[in-house]
Amino acid sequence: MPLKVYLTPEKYVLMQCELYESFEELKYKIFKTLNFPQELLIHMAFYEVCEQNEFFDETFIENFVRVSDVLGTWELAHMTKITTHQDDDDDETAVVSQKPNEERGKIYLKFRYHLMDSNKSKILQSIEDIFLFSEFYRLLHVNRIAVTPEQFSAAMAVYVKLRNPDTTIKNMSNLIQEARHAIAFYGKFSGYNIKISYELVLNGLANFAGDNFGGMKKFILSIFEGTGAYKAQYFKINFEPESIIQNDFPSNVLLLVNPLELLFTTTKLTIILALPFTQIRTLNIVKQVIVLTTTIKIDETENGQPIFKKYSFRNNQAKTLYKTIVNYINFALNGSFKEPEISFQRPYRDSDKIEISKSEMAVIIDNRRTNHPINRFYKKC
Repeated sequence: MPLKVYLTPEKYVLMQCELYESFEELKYKIFKTLNFPQELLIHMAFYEVCEQNEFFDETFIENFVRVSDVLGTWELAHMTKITTHQDDDDDETAVVSQKPNEERGKIYLKFRYHLMDSNKSKILQSIEDIFLFSEFYRLLHVNRIAVTPEQFSAAMAVYVKLRNPDTTIKNMSNLIQEARHAIAFYGKFSGYNIKISYELVLNGLANFAGDNFGGMKKFILSIFEGTGAYKAQYFKINFEPESIIQNDFPSNVLLLVNPLELLFTTTKLTIILALPFTQIRTLNIVKQVIVLTTTIKIDETENGQPIFKKYSFRNNQAKTLYKTIVNYINFALNGSFKEPEISFQRPYRDSDKIEISKSEMAVIIDNRRTNHPINRFYKKC
């Protein structure tokens, strides 16, 4: 069956895959298709991404998850309005689909761990920069990056230039059409689709006359680096009550994890608090709750023992979030990544069962090669 794997908000690779294939197998196939170096395998991963302005979310897809698991949960969520396949005793939700039909996510191939080796090869650097370039435009599309009108206009000029290298008067009709499309698509949620004219974008093409892709990419990344979203992964978290009271946080925020620090932000990626890894004293995980203490001393006990500032929050992919933070800290200390091997298999429980007819289920999935709980439910029915 064909599966769209998005690389940018507008471009995707149509991969032929089987329902029983895992996303790890799919990643090998797409690497071969795109001729990516094998060194990037551990750095890249698939994400289920929702690009709605009012609903911004992305979910890391574990390697062990099957293609059928994602497509099946999308279809089941639509038909039965379920919210999750997880119960209260479960430690981890592999795939989360809490969106109505019109807001179903897309499958993106993205960097999970960005390269931090200053001596990385030119090809690795080039691939990472291209994906960062794509991520900038994706976040611009959903209005998650605050840019000035001048920066937006310049970004649209770069977009037009890349799509139409010929910027002479002979190609003016195509340039106008491309500029209008770019403004309408990338300025839809920010309001720039009304404020910015295509004439302003076309005038900005003069700044990139004769410029190659490298120069334009450098310009875009210079804007991107000024935001908290640069090289970050996004996790929707809910603070525990004591953290909200002590730190005056809103109840729902995003946690951005980049190679150097943790950023607590609003859903519009406005930074509330930046916490460098060097300030993390302890990091623990209990089911879906992560508790970290910092090196910031806030008080002392009666015995003179220091009391350090603490943050506790929950996320339905707490293990993934925990591993991401630990791996970045380990890289800072040891200079290499080592993904821990964690088994997510567990016995079938009645709470896994979802009421749905056999005929509907047969249409959704025909999978006999995985022991994932949802598929054991399919077999039992």
